Amino acid sequence: MKAFEDALAELIGNRDKPSSDAPGGVKKNYTEALSHLISRVLAAALQELGLSEVRAPTSGRDKSFMGGYSPKGVDVYLSDEKHGLLLTSGVKGLVFDPRKNLKNRYRAW
Repeated sequence: MKAFEDALAELIGNRDKPSSDAPGGVKKNYTEALSHLISRVLAAALQELGLSEVRAPTSGRDKSFMGGYSPKGVDVYLSDEKHGLLLTSGVKGLVFDPRKNLKNRYRAW
């Protein structure tokens, strides 16, 4: 996990974060670009831990799965034809304001 932490620190440290009073579009672009990079690093780390089928979208769009109320884009996921969605992770809400990105979540416990 140290390699994962180091890769995240390098990704985040090499980018200039917009100030909290920057225009929304600037923060959104920063968040989306950073989250795509973090998603790839997270997927690679999970693959190294033995979850070889974990994926992160390679294009600009997130993978969509049905959420609690509507389809929700996810950044890293594990799914198969037999069981459907098995694991998902989102990173966008962790960059600026997590409360804005916690809608449409549910747990299947």
